[in-house]
Amino acid sequence: MTSAIDLHNEALAYHQRLPKRLWKYLNARGIPDDLIHRHLLGWNGGRITIPIANRQGMIAFFKLAKDPDDKTDDPKMLATPGGRAELYGWERVSAHPERIIICEGEFDRLVLESQGFAAVTSTGGALTFRPEWAEAFREIPGVYVCYDNDDAGQTGAKRVAQLIPHAKIV
Repeated sequence: MTSAIDLHNEALAYHQRLPKRLWKYLNARGIPDDLIHRHLLGWNGGRITIPIANRQGMIAFFKLAKDPDDKTDDPKMLATPGGRAELYGWERVSAHPERIIICEGEFDRLVLESQGFAAVTSTGGALTFRPEWAEAFREIPGVYVCYDNDDAGQTGAKRVAQLIPHAKIV
C-alpha cells in the first residue's frame, strides 16, 4: 500500500511536470496559477492529476482529468486504483464557513474557490454523496447545492438537499 508521504511526493513530481499548455488550459477554465500551485495540479504524462485528500488532510488518491487535446472517447475523469468516493475540499468544511457551495466536479470546485467561494465536491459524481458527509454540514448556516442542469445533476442535487435539509438548491 502506498503511504500518504509517497502520494504527496508523487503529487509534487506531477506538479513539476505540468506543461505550459495545460497551465494555459487551466487558466482559461478559470483556475489561476495560485490555485494550481496550492492544489498541486499536475501531469502524469497522459492526464491532468488532481490530488484528493481525505478527511484527515492526507492525499488518498488522484483524480485524472483527460488531456484537452485527447479527442478519443475516453472518460473525462478517472481515479487511480484505490480511489473511492471522497469529498474534495474537507479543509473547507472543517473551517466551518458561514456559506459553502457543494458543486459537481473538481474543476468546478476550483473555479468557485478562485472567485472566493468556499466549495466542495464529491469525487464520485453527481449521484454520489455519502450520508455520513451530511453531518459535517449541519453547523454551516448557508449550504448551497449547485450541480449541472442535467438529469443526473438535478437528481443528485435533490438527494444532497434531502441529506442536508437546510441546503438550498441553486
